[in-house]
Amino acid sequence: MDNLDWLRSPEMLELLVSYAVRVVGALALLFVAWIFAAWARRLTRKRLTQVDFDLTLTQFFANSVRYLLLILAGLSCLQLFGINVTSFAAVLAATGFAIGMAFQNSLSKLLGGNHVAGVPSL
Repeated sequence: MDNLDWLRSPEMLELLVSYAVRVVGALALLFVAWIFAAWARRLTRKRLTQVDFDLTLTQFFANSVRYLLLILAGLSCLQLFGINVTSFAAVLAATGFAIGMAFQNSLSKLLGGNHVAGVPSL
């Protein structure tokens, strides 16, 4: 039992309390983010449905808003533990840029076709 005396030291107790507070804070942040993301999803779906937006795109945008908020909350929780999230943010930004560039041509053709067909644009 002499090998486990370091567990009873005041430094170890202080470290455990410090991390316990961080874990509780992270769980509280995730809980609040989960509720807020669900609310934002419902609001997005409601507003897009009110303007007679396409149902499939409405669900896609509503889910995208929800998951974006949850990812941001997860990154914030990682930062509570001292993990540098700058590289994660850069990867997310580069991914968003790549997806935007990939869809640029398709979206311009879709909106051009809608314009020719007489469908009002966004």
